[in-house]
Amino acid sequence: ITEQKQAEYEKERSISRLESLTSIFQYPYESLKDFLDYALAEAINLTDSKIGYIYFYDETTRQFKLNTWSNEVMDECQVTEPQTIYQLEKTGIWGEAVRQRKTIMINDFQAPHPHKKGYPEGHVHLEKFLTIPIFSDEEIVAVVGVANKEEDYNHQDELQLTLLMNNVWKVHERRKAIEELSEISERMHHYIASSDIIIMACDMTTPTAELLWSSENAERILGYTFQEMQQPDWWWQQKFSDDVLTLENVAEWDVPGKDNYEQDYQFQHKNGQVIWINERIKLIRNPEGKPVEAICAWADITIRKSIEQDQIRTISRLENLATILQYPYTDMKGLMDFALEKAISMTDSQLGYVFFYDEETEQFTIYSWSEAAMEECRIPNPQMIYQLENTGIWGEAVRQRKPLILNDYQAPH
Repeated sequence: ITEQKQAEYEKERSISRLESLTSIFQYPYESLKDFLDYALAEAINLTDSKIGYIYFYDETTRQFKLNTWSNEVMDECQVTEPQTIYQLEKTGIWGEAVRQRKTIMINDFQAPHPHKKGYPEGHVHLEKFLTIPIFSDEEIVAVVGVANKEEDYNHQDELQLTLLMNNVWKVHERRKAIEELSEISERMHHYIASSDIIIMACDMTTPTAELLWSSENAERILGYTFQEMQQPDWWWQQKFSDDVLTLENVAEWDVPGKDNYEQDYQFQHKNGQVIWINERIKLIRNPEGKPVEAICAWADITIRKSIEQDQIRTISRLENLATILQYPYTDMKGLMDFALEKAISMTDSQLGYVFFYDEETEQFTIYSWSEAAMEECRIPNPQMIYQLENTGIWGEAVRQRKPLILNDYQAPH
């Protein structure tokens, strides 16, 4: 019944391996080392070994870095100041798993072996030894070793250890990837929250392109909460420009191959201020090519627009000045009339005047009124000359000897 007993034993080992894997998968670890410590304990138990280790390995630097030794090793090891980092070329038999890129199994460790280099005084005594390389995308990323099983190690031990640790490594890499993604996500969350770019996601399958998500900096930049932004008519009520491309337009037109849109328009901040928004839209399509989601990036470009408008005004003023200087006038009044028209245009005003002033007589003499002023003026026989003391607010430019600006002329002053 030897074969029967062997089959039963192998069945028990398979069940034990599955139980170990289940236990490892469900282990609530807080760190990679904690997880691999637990996995090593399971590997030692599964192979009926007494001690074991896990070393990380870097193919580029050809360097081993100790991750964990089993507790029994730490109890038995008497080596003073044991190393935790080894170069491949300085390792003995245990480095052969990397050099040969395969399992190394020795059931009489005390017997001579061409690859053995001995071990330092105080090292844990070894009788039997099994070590395997762990691969990830054809690169060795770690080695696992177990030792001192009562019976000889065999192919089943190699298979059990390899299957167990390969699955452990896959769990580790998946967990590591999740943690890295979580860290990246958290970092991006902080970057976006502290940036001046609002990111939004909208559902293009709904009639109103429903807002699915928005970065939390939207409230800081626009003043609106996410709940307010989710209202179907929120965007329509706040936009100040008429010729604006809407997500509904994008969905309706759906130009094949065109997934990126950009536009500038005016928008009302919650505090009532009208700001300029630069909007960039990126369409996400399903396998059939239909837009299913839109990623929108909003930036407040009010300052940029103000600078651009100032630049336009500056250029316009320079052009007007050049025009005035080149004006072929025949008398002073003709020149002043032309200059006044340009001044009105440059300041986006509707009417204007030019008075000459005499410091000695403190007397204003009208020289030019804009045509609009002349058309609107209903004063019969308007004065042409004014004394400074008889003038109202418009004489303050002389009395205070500086420019005067009133943006609410009807208010008391």
